Amino acid sequence: LLNNYHYILKTMRSSGLLRVVVLQTSDIEEHYEDIIREQKRLYSKSWSRVLHYILEISGKTVSQQRAAPQMGKKFKLKDKERQTIKDKFKGFNQEFEDIYRTQKIYAIPDQELRQSLRNDNKEFIVPPYTAFREKYEPMQFTKNPEKYIKYSAEEVAATIDRFFDLSA
Repeated sequence: LLNNYHYILKTMRSSGLLRVVVLQTSDIEEHYEDIIREQKRLYSKSWSRVLHYILEISGKTVSQQRAAPQMGKKFKLKDKERQTIKDKFKGFNQEFEDIYRTQKIYAIPDQELRQSLRNDNKEFIVPPYTAFREKYEPMQFTKNPEKYIKYSAEEVAATIDRFFDLSA
């Protein structure tokens, strides 16, 4: 629906039809812009499973609370804490790869809308992922960090730039 509403509004604007329609319905442009914003909001919900793994509800994990007084000193994570961090990275990787496989084949013919969605996705995902990665990467939660930390923030952004691209 997002494609359709965007196309209708863009066509009305470029054809001059919007000036005629406004005579009958003065807020028609705002109406379509509201619908497009709502469709984008609904689309952004597709990221909830990805965000689930990287957003912290409490802001601090037990390991960070334990680490705070010992900053600069080595401390040992509990087995459960190490597993929780592994599960968060593993879950993020799986969900991110799933959403990429799905959304790379979405057809968004309008270049402006396609780029707008990519930019919105990057603004929505990259900062929380960066904070998540910076928070947990220094902790020695595994002997094989490359198994869990698959993406840099730049790689996440570059992958999002390939969304809506059948050739990717």
